[in-house]
Amino acid sequence: MKHTIAVVDDHTLLSQAIGEMIDHFQDFQLIHISANGQELLDKMKFAQNIPEIVLMDVNMPVLNGIETTKILSEKFPEVKVLALSIEEDEDTI
Repeated sequence: MKHTIAVVDDHTLLSQAIGEMIDHFQDFQLIHISANGQELLDKMKFAQNIPEIVLMDVNMPVLNGIETTKILSEKFPEVKVLALSIEEDEDTI
């Protein structure tokens, strides 16, 4: 059984590159790429396949990674979230 992954990042090229890397591993399957947290939540609302792991950018427009992670923790507590960021600010980290 493959582990399912979603990538949430407003940088399209980065999201696609990460998705392509994930697809090269036989134990993982990319099921969603979203440009922001709201887009991910909208996809998950109607999806039959909820990701096990979400690779989440911290700073995004519409709904950022921090707020999205709070919502995921409440609505989908089984989903594991890994933060992605190029931020150097310690408060953000």
